[in-house]
Amino acid sequence: MMNRTILTLVIGLVLIISGCTVKREHVDYVEILSRIEVGDERQEAINKLSDAWLHAECPFDNGAIEDIFFYGPRERDSVDLIMISILSEPKESIYRVTRTGTYESYFLDAPDFGQGCQPSVQDIFD
Repeated sequence: MMNRTILTLVIGLVLIISGCTVKREHVDYVEILSRIEVGDERQEAINKLSDAWLHAECPFDNGAIEDIFFYGPRERDSVDLIMISILSEPKESIYRVTRTGTYESYFLDAPDFGQGCQPSVQDIFD
């Protein structure tokens, strides 16, 4: 990990010195998360996050649904890739958000991450 950081710094320095710039896509996940609140209706929360480049729906056997929204670069190993998660559970026949959070790109390496999601979060970068 240290070698990768040093290499990134060296490449960045070379590009700055040579007059080139690297465009990084900044993702303000705090702002994104602030759009939704625990208690929101699931569909309302999905609508508020419609600017994600991908939305995966992940149902659980207990009836809960996790929605994962992808923001940032479309590169699996990018440190700037952010996945916003909302968990919704049925309350009186209406799905309401019960938890919000984020995943970082290294979660994609976990063998069971996103199992059962549509589209498959394991296959979107292949």
